[in-house]
Amino acid sequence: MSIPKNVLLELTETFEKFNSCNLNDVYINLFSQQLLNLSVTKEHGAIILSPINDDIIYNKSLNIVKEILEIKGLSNIKIINQKKDIIIFFNEIIKTIKEMLEGKIAVFHKNDILLKGFTLTSYMLQLHQQVQLILHGRLTTYKIEGLDIVESSILNFIENNKFKVNKDINGILGKDKAILQYLIALTMSTPEYDTHLYTMNEKDFEYLYLHIYTLVDLISKRELITSKIFEEINMTVKDGEFIFHDKNWANILNEFGETFVDERISTPNEDFPDIINVLKKNFHKALGFNFDNLEKFITFEENLLPTHEKQLCYPFFKDYLTTLMMEHTDCKKEEAIKTINYYTLQPIKNKDLYFESIDKFEYRILEKPLVPIQIKGHILYLVSIPLLLNAINITYHKLIYNLIPECKKDNSKPIQKKVKNDLVLNIEDIIKNYTVNYQSNAKDFTIYDNEKQRKFSFTSEMDVIAIVNKTLLIIECKDLQYKFTPFGYRKDIQKALQYINEISSEMLEIKDNINIIQKYFNEEIKAIIPILVFKTHNIVINSPIDKKGVIITSLHKFEDTLKSLINQ
Repeated sequence: MSIPKNVLLELTETFEKFNSCNLNDVYINLFSQQLLNLSVTKEHGAIILSPINDDIIYNKSLNIVKEILEIKGLSNIKIINQKKDIIIFFNEIIKTIKEMLEGKIAVFHKNDILLKGFTLTSYMLQLHQQVQLILHGRLTTYKIEGLDIVESSILNFIENNKFKVNKDINGILGKDKAILQYLIALTMSTPEYDTHLYTMNEKDFEYLYLHIYTLVDLISKRELITSKIFEEINMTVKDGEFIFHDKNWANILNEFGETFVDERISTPNEDFPDIINVLKKNFHKALGFNFDNLEKFITFEENLLPTHEKQLCYPFFKDYLTTLMMEHTDCKKEEAIKTINYYTLQPIKNKDLYFESIDKFEYRILEKPLVPIQIKGHILYLVSIPLLLNAINITYHKLIYNLIPECKKDNSKPIQKKVKNDLVLNIEDIIKNYTVNYQSNAKDFTIYDNEKQRKFSFTSEMDVIAIVNKTLLIIECKDLQYKFTPFGYRKDIQKALQYINEISSEMLEIKDNINIIQKYFNEEIKAIIPILVFKTHNIVINSPIDKKGVIITSLHKFEDTLKSLINQ
């Protein structure tokens, strides 16, 4: 089905406005200020990269908060030390900024923001990938086709000055993604004014970006303060600035960020070749379409379009999108429609979600990349290759971490078995260098008491037990999602507390029956130490939560932990 002329005209006009208002340049300047402490300007066709001493974006964000606090009479507060009061305080500012954003968005043509925001999000993903590949030495700027003068200048600078890139690159890229996702989500659920509507220009976009940046930052701070990461949650407000009293505030986050990056670089990509087909089969059974459909579908760009016609945004009617899906995946119409529906972005109905981290959004563009827009009574779907590729990665991640609600029941056992078995084997490989008295998956023991055989079973299976220097190590192997966001931290801590409580319960039974283990290994035990080993480093390890005597470490650090125990 071809696009009617009046619809095509509006689409063309919007894309022309997008290109003429240089939103990409505005965005890349904001991005460079955070990542490189550089301001990007054009003068007489040349690009000037100017160093900035202060964090301009953060200071502008701070001023937004200061103005709101001044209006509300909250610029100076001696101390807030109750979790409930902190949440109320932050939510009051977040609510005000959200209302300011809704008022601004409502005066624009919704399609104008959606088309520009969609294209800009696609551009952002492409830029993020290029930056990461260049930083890791897997790409050089001269090999990237179609760069304009601004992009070329920024990427060349990064390639030649890698040491100047902000160490908190994961945090910056994550916040960047959150800002544009929030913009799209809020636009979809904000009704247009009935009066004359406008198109979004460079200043409008910068206003929206800075205010969403501020809102996202406030949500992050609120989640961190109330997530049990810090010993004290005392907070003071002085002249509109927040002062956190916990001395570990910066130390914990900096240490975690650096270790997280190091371990994620050295840890292989999550891959489960021996069970992935089982997981995908259960995905198909639960959702009615093949997991690999989206990956096959993206070949349409290579097959249909010459290189010079490729773009960041393609508009399709659903019928044509369905036909393309069928042709490139060899699936039937019903399955193609289910695939499209699953990946279609929808407005968020629960307005309270806008007070939460973007992780909690049921619909967000990086996960649901097909965006429907209505023009002249016709509904078109916006499609982007970078967004589709990103959605594939997120869906795969959610599949192997069992985060897809429809698949949880069937995929729970194979995932737990695979992750735990691999981790247990890794721990065994380390333990056997220090003792011969160890056992994995320990539950059932056969001992001889007065020459009589006796069998004993513990209530719970212990992943690995080992006796080192007359100390019994009870080692539990677990995995966390370790998402690099404050909401991810909160979820990881909640899960860790659950594991700690489970281990504490196991310890009572082990202490009551320690003679069983001593007789089994024929070795005296003078002490018992429980150890919780996570697959990778996470925020839990150095947080001040009540660990109840449980040592928490990562696989990467386990041998160091073991050596320190031996040398005590």
